[in-house]
Amino acid sequence: MRVPACFGVFCLCFAFPGSIVAKEKLVISAIENAPNACVARLVLDKAYDELGIATEYHYASGKQALAISARGEVDGELARIGAVAERFPTLVKVDAPIFMLQTAFFTVVEGGEKALSEEDLASSKLGQLDGIVRFDQITKEHSNVWHGRSYVELFERLQAGQLDVVIGDLIAGQMTLSRMGLANIEVVGGAIHREPLYHYLHEKNAELATDIEAVLGRMNDSGELIEIIEKSIADIISGAVTCELG
Repeated sequence: MRVPACFGVFCLCFAFPGSIVAKEKLVISAIENAPNACVARLVLDKAYDELGIATEYHYASGKQALAISARGEVDGELARIGAVAERFPTLVKVDAPIFMLQTAFFTVVEGGEKALSEEDLASSKLGQLDGIVRFDQITKEHSNVWHGRSYVELFERLQAGQLDVVIGDLIAGQMTLSRMGLANIEVVGGAIHREPLYHYLHEKNAELATDIEAVLGRMNDSGELIEIIEKSIADIISGAVTCELG
């Protein structure tokens, strides 16, 4: 049910009586050049559309996106792990996952399957996206870590031998590799860690959290959430949906 706007920039949320008012549009920060952010965006667009709220996205590096949303310069953060709530108290977690972060190691594989031990990682040149809290936690004990602004940049350096291993999201990495046509870069050992990603609202919009959580929960229970995710991934890989990877 789409709720009509009234009284200028505010509308009464009749479909969700727990709310007082809601904006006509939210500006949400998101990590640039991240394919999984594209998927999460399509999920969130659908959810907010049910509340009659339009969404607009401000793209920045991982660190910049969090800083902007935590200061309230935008209305919220697209998708982050649960630990973000502890580090940024001005951000209110919407307690209904919208996507799954599946951390994986990518490396160049020549002539058969390759295994990575802890010793291998300790001596490797590692690459990761800048400003991703989970990846920062994994690499904090490593001294040789290069932070990139996109998966394309990371995989180009991996292909050129400037990196030994890229730590990234399984789905985002596979989508990027498919679009880049790099068949010799593979995931080693599958996902090493799985963790839900949550939408966050700045505290100034805290009254919206209950309503958007209810919509996302219903989408998950009905199977609509996974349908959107699977279709979005296929559309991004095929180029049917534009997602800037570089």
